[in-house]
Parts: sequence; structure tokens; C-alpha cells
Amino acid sequence: MSAQAATVASVARRGYLNGWTDDELVARQVVKLAEELGELASTVETDDPQLAWIMAELQIAGKKARALFDVPGLFVGATVHSAAATYELTDCQVVIDVAAHALGIPDIGYAAQVKAEKDVGRGVRNGQA
Repeated sequence: MSAQAATVASVARRGYLNGWTDDELVARQVVKLAEELGELASTVETDDPQLAWIMAELQIAGKKARALFDVPGLFVGATVHSAAATYELTDCQVVIDVAAHALGIPDIGYAAQVKAEKDVGRGVRNGQA
């Protein structure tokens, strides 16, 4: 099983995949990605005002995304342009891989798999999947 498949299986065991169409699930994961990007932005320190501004904006967006992720009804009926989404998601993965390299993480896919497996015991946030 690939690291990606194992990660998805762990997320599924938490109940996060239940009840969503594929398009709704992608829309929800875009919001989750915004939440995580905001948290990642909070780790960047800079004296440059432009870079500080974008990092602050990403953190604000991430906090909004965290709140929206926990409102399941928002995603019902969402549609995704699959070909374009696949292209953009691949771009996201390239960025993640390069950042992982810069941080000295040799295999970010495996690291994600390990984290997802550990998170199974936590269940879902706020009792909602």
C-alpha cells in the first residue's frame, strides 16, 4: 500500500470520508488545506513587511477555514473541475515536497502516513466528521 493510500485509510477510519461525494470531499479538503497553510504560515518570522503581511493574511484565512471546515452543510452540492483540480493539486504537492526537503524531511508522504495513523485514536474534531 502506498503512503497516500495508507494515509487516506487512516483518515477514513476517523470518519472524515463518510457521507461525501468526491466533489464535496475535494471542496472540504481545499478548506482543510487553507487551515493547515495558515498554521504553517504562523511558523514564518520575518522583518520584511510584505512577507509579514502575506503570512498574517494566510493565518487569518486559516482561522476562517478552521471554522468553516466544521460546518458540514457548506460542502453539500459543491462541484469541482476535476482536470483543473488535479493539475493544481499536483502543483501543491510539488511545493510541499520542496518545503519538506528544505526542512530535512526525507519522505513527507511517509511522515503524513505516520501522523494520520497516530491521529486515528483522536477521532474527529468537535465530535463531527
